[in-house]
Amino acid sequence: MQFFTLALSALTLSSTALAAPTAPQQQPTPRSDSAVSSILSLVGGVKSTVEQELLTISTSPFPLYPSPFPRANPSTNSPPPATLTTNTVTHEALPALSSALSGISTELHSALTTLVPLVTGIAFPLADGELQDVPALLTDVKSLLAEIEGTVEKLVESVADGELPFTLNWDCRMLMLMMAVLVDVLATLKPEIKAVLDVVGPLVAPIVSLAENVVVTATGDVAGVVKAAVEDVEGIAGGLVKPVGGALGKVL
Repeated sequence: MQFFTLALSALTLSSTALAAPTAPQQQPTPRSDSAVSSILSLVGGVKSTVEQELLTISTSPFPLYPSPFPRANPSTNSPPPATLTTNTVTHEALPALSSALSGISTELHSALTTLVPLVTGIAFPLADGELQDVPALLTDVKSLLAEIEGTVEKLVESVADGELPFTLNWDCRMLMLMMAVLVDVLATLKPEIKAVLDVVGPLVAPIVSLAENVVVTATGDVAGVVKAAVEDVEGIAGGLVKPVGGALGKVL
């Protein structure tokens, strides 16, 4: 009798165990490919905004000469008529140039604040959708850096290397005044130019890091495409961060 009691108890426990619902196993969360897409969208917006500011700079008269001292007539070596103002710019143009440079710096800093957490939150290897966006992302970054480099170099050259509109018929005091004004133009713009260049390195670094992780984790042709694009981006960025030649190297 005791045997049957024990057997019945064991059967009851076994039946209860069989009837108890099993806890569902945790399914792996599908990878989202929105992070790289968000970065691509962010860089695209920054590129559009910065291009508008660069347009303000590039459409200013070059070289920069302070009015009312336009370039001398090279054939007669004499001052041109007072009404001729071709290739001249007054100090009134400086606020617009300074504002454009400041706007670029602000936009790049704002993008950096958003970019870093996006990149650090990415897990590798990337999903297929993410891989598709990486070459386009690097292309946009390369284009943005090249536009900044070209416009800023042109601006610096126009101030630092511009030919003084001198003539032997002009008073030495006039020439000294001209040189002082050009130096003043450069001194005014130099901090704004430097502020733009200083943020290039920190902005490019997380994007390059993302791309380098793609190179070592991805398979197929995309790895080679990304590697070549990274080299291009680093080449342009290096010239902006540590300029060793050209106008930027001589002034900054």
